[in-house]
Amino acid sequence: MSEMWQQLQAWMNTHGAAAPFVRAVAVLILAWVSNVVTRQILVHWIGGLIRTTRTRVDDVLLQRDVLRRMALLAPVIVLYYGADALPGDQALVRQAVSATLMLVLLLITGAMINAFQELSNDFASASEVPIKSYAQIVKLVVYILGGLMTVAVLTGRSPWVLLSGVGALMAVIILVFR
Repeated sequence: MSEMWQQLQAWMNTHGAAAPFVRAVAVLILAWVSNVVTRQILVHWIGGLIRTTRTRVDDVLLQRDVLRRMALLAPVIVLYYGADALPGDQALVRQAVSATLMLVLLLITGAMINAFQELSNDFASASEVPIKSYAQIVKLVVYILGGLMTVAVLTGRSPWVLLSGVGALMAVIILVFR
């Protein structure tokens, strides 16, 4: 394997213009392979193990696609650490990959909230307390804060600046529609 890598390095040194393209393709292929492998391990292999257990918690996590969404983390992490090999402005590429990571984390969090909501319906006290409305409020807050964090990462500004701007906008809306 190391001999093949040395031959590839020697070829890239002799063909200087093609080297960035080869590195970018290698990072993209590595991200795709990491996606396939983690999806195979998390969704198919661990999912098969989950189906054989008698507990409901892991079944709900599988049904609500928590594992499938967790598998999305691997290619994003590969792209983040391989951003130096991708063409273009590395800071911009890292910002885009960081924003994608934030969105994947939001998807995972939303799926986990859905799973928690479904599991809480199994308890007798769930009929007395409307868990669904609380879960929706939590998801709304998480999505709004996650959206603000994603925009903050993309713009390079502090999330507090964006949050204060939203607060000022809400104050104006309250004054107008009072």
